[in-house]
Amino acid sequence: MQEIKFYQILKDLEMMFTGSRLDDWQREQYFRNLGKYPEPLFHKAIDYLIANHSHRSVPLIGEIQETIFLIQSQESQPTLNEIETINGCEKCNFTGVILKEYSKEKYTKAIPCECRRGQIFRRAWNRGKKDKINLPNDENLTEEIPF
Repeated sequence: MQEIKFYQILKDLEMMFTGSRLDDWQREQYFRNLGKYPEPLFHKAIDYLIANHSHRSVPLIGEIQETIFLIQSQESQPTLNEIETINGCEKCNFTGVILKEYSKEKYTKAIPCECRRGQIFRRAWNRGKKDKINLPNDENLTEEIPF
């Protein structure tokens, strides 16, 4: 982050916490320790501290770093939708395929699940059928699912 931009953000932070002011040496220390973080991440940390910091004085360098680490850890955690995209879902036991039993005919058939992994399986199946690879016919797999 550029030094001038950092000092502008720090000045805004000082204005929010009226209990104390930083001198030039302290501002320099803040920049040396916190200037390495990307500006959007630093902004998020400052916004979080403004909303949640209970002290009347400017947050310490360590408190700002802890907030940055907290934000980074929350951003790096995959959402449930991202996990389902990667792993499938509980319905298909994370395989993308569900076993369907046909009691009258007394057999079990594997069909694609409705999750993202199942869609990938379905598209691969359809692509194989399109390329005339010998695959068993299945009326449930004839339609390609758009992404």
